[in-house]
Amino acid sequence: MFDYKTARTKLNTLHELALPLRGYFKADVLQFIEVGEYGLALDTIAGAFLDNKIRMSADLFATFEDLASEMELDRDPEYSAVAELRKKQIA
Repeated sequence: MFDYKTARTKLNTLHELALPLRGYFKADVLQFIEVGEYGLALDTIAGAFLDNKIRMSADLFATFEDLASEMELDRDPEYSAVAELRKKQIA
């Protein structure tokens, strides 16, 4: 069963770390989290890391991966910034 509270906590952690990134749409992410659009929030955060060409630390990437898996965003590997970030982190 999906744990919304834990997902929200993880998203907020990722959001806080993305705040200083150039071009990061912080208002959009907060709105996505508020209305329960966690997939859009995670995809936007992933996009910010990709756009800034920043690799996540191993711990941060593990949090990201756990959340993507819990949200079943790893089911369609061609779908989003989430998939693209995964490719860049693993490469």
